[in-house]
Amino acid sequence: MEESKVQREILIYFPETIRKLFSTLDNDRLDKLSEIRIVHGSPLIVIFENQRFYLGSCGLSKSTNNLYTITVDDIKAIVELVTKSSIYIYEKYITKGFITLPGGHRVGLAGNCIVNDDKLCGVKEFNSLVFRISHEIVGASEIFFDDIFCRGQVKNTVIISPPGCGKTTVLRDLARSFNDYNKVKKIIICALIDERYELAAVYNGKSTMDIGANNFTISGCKKSVAIPIVVRSMSPDIIIADEMCTYDDFEAAFFAKQSGCKIIASVHGLNETVNELVNSGHKNIFDKSVVLSNRNGPGTVEKILEGSCI
Repeated sequence: MEESKVQREILIYFPETIRKLFSTLDNDRLDKLSEIRIVHGSPLIVIFENQRFYLGSCGLSKSTNNLYTITVDDIKAIVELVTKSSIYIYEKYITKGFITLPGGHRVGLAGNCIVNDDKLCGVKEFNSLVFRISHEIVGASEIFFDDIFCRGQVKNTVIISPPGCGKTTVLRDLARSFNDYNKVKKIIICALIDERYELAAVYNGKSTMDIGANNFTISGCKKSVAIPIVVRSMSPDIIIADEMCTYDDFEAAFFAKQSGCKIIASVHGLNETVNELVNSGHKNIFDKSVVLSNRNGPGTVEKILEGSCI
């Protein structure tokens, strides 16, 4: 039987003590896995779309009774495998709280912080890890594509949701859709600003995700820095940016809009909490807002609104 994506790209980072727990799940179930939570002293938690379970030697459970609990050695082994036994090489990523794996998957890390002059310099004695599993879903943006691409024009759009509701998946699908000539009837070039290596998941210089044939990526650079660079040097039609979160990010987006580029971006939050940041001061950047949830699984569209005044 052919291995699932999770077996090929995620379980390779786990010691045998944890890998054997996943042997209770078939490939169909593994393919729906969105998150794995590993906490010292607790059972393994797995999340499928919006459902949470414990995972033990007998399979999925809602009870913690008689389940394997994660040890310090389990976590040490995973960190060794994720960092290829060179934790210092990955220190700059660890201080941001995560390491991105090939395929766009992300490992969040928590432990005892090393702080110097109020600056996070490192993390030691890891006690919790979260694997967020990236999925490519063709057609994830189909339900609202005609709302943001109308009469041949792209609407500046913000995608809003709490974490884990499919924002990155939707943005990637939009990038592909704008490269579908049969759909848009012209050649459109998108710049993907992939600060966290999730959107295009560039590895060894090559995108490991399908982002569309005409598009290009700037990875590992702050959005506030990368957006003005691509506006001035690469002249894209659309800039796609994941997880806008600072005033400087939105200043850069406003600059791109004023320069004639279209902006499609995502923001963490609930619709009522992001308006002040999105429309900082007088800068009304977006023409459309799309609010997502995981009510019926990640990518559930709750609202499509005019503007970003929500």
